[in-house]
Amino acid sequence: MEILKKLKLLINLKNIFKYKFVIPENLFFKLKIKTYYITKANEFIICYGLNSLYKILKEYEDIEIINQYHNFFKKILLKKLLIIITFILVSLTFLFSGSFIREVVFKNEEYYDKRVYDYVMLHLENNYGLYSLNTSITDISRNLRCTFPNYAYIGLSKKGSKLIIDIEKMNIELPNNNNNILVKSIRSKYNAVIHGISCKEGVVLVNLNQFVKKGEELVVRKDDESTCNAVIVGNVLEKEIIVVRKNKISFGYTGNMECKYNLKVGKNYLFKLNEFYSEQTIKIENLVNIFNIIVIVKEIAYEQDYCLINYDYDSAYRYAESMLYYKLELERKSPLEKINDIKLLSYSEDDDKYYFEFIVNQVKSIGFYS
Repeated sequence: MEILKKLKLLINLKNIFKYKFVIPENLFFKLKIKTYYITKANEFIICYGLNSLYKILKEYEDIEIINQYHNFFKKILLKKLLIIITFILVSLTFLFSGSFIREVVFKNEEYYDKRVYDYVMLHLENNYGLYSLNTSITDISRNLRCTFPNYAYIGLSKKGSKLIIDIEKMNIELPNNNNNILVKSIRSKYNAVIHGISCKEGVVLVNLNQFVKKGEELVVRKDDESTCNAVIVGNVLEKEIIVVRKNKISFGYTGNMECKYNLKVGKNYLFKLNEFYSEQTIKIENLVNIFNIIVIVKEIAYEQDYCLINYDYDSAYRYAESMLYYKLELERKSPLEKINDIKLLSYSEDDDKYYFEFIVNQVKSIGFYS
């Protein structure tokens, strides 16, 4: 009820007049002036008017003049100023939410990579807690793929005020380690500390956390008729030299992608898989699976093409680091393998290339068959 009263007061037509006059009754009839919304209160006449009436009545000391606009500003606007400002800010936030970025996330949080996250943040400008891109998503996605070759695919997309980093890891199957030849022993390729042991056949001669020297036997066969089949991983410290060309032409993902939904019945698709680009890689995601008979799938086509890549020192350094991860993935024999730390020992360059020498602390497969 109180709210209705306030609303009624606000829409009262008396409020459209700038001035409210409280005039003694005898003076009011003596002046014979034209006013609006006349009411009587005790021995006074209350009426309303504009600037023209104000100029006539301001000379009379017995008349009380009230500026309604000032009262409205003091009683309503100032008291509600914080609410009004908040409303305006919230409205502007919603209005520009498509232009700003509130957070950067990974599509698959299991693939979180701080190096990638930091690289993306370098291309964002901070505007009082909100971020904006200083270049296009397509350009950043292309630079990401040039800088982090250890991933099969990496790119950006934007959904509302959220910037999404999409990463696809290389699909490299671990070796089965089934050998048709008789392996007499497995020896260490490095000086290392044993980190993990996986032995299917043979006699293991080392223990976890044991230091082994290069060439030392790790696994031997049980007898002359048997073989060795094992993966030994160790913590290794070694130097790596990576050479990066300053300019090169590369065939890879452009950053463009297209999505379409399809229906798979048994082994056949209801619609033909689309050729969005002349060169493309298609990834199929199963969305709904009904007894492996009817499957709703999502087709994602990634465009591939040739592009010219120009590396400066910073981008070449990141690329060189990523090549160490790429090399680890290509040679991976165990899920335990990882890079612990990378330190730059030296750097040089000529007209065509950058040369980086690193010391790499990593856990990797250390055995070779002998």
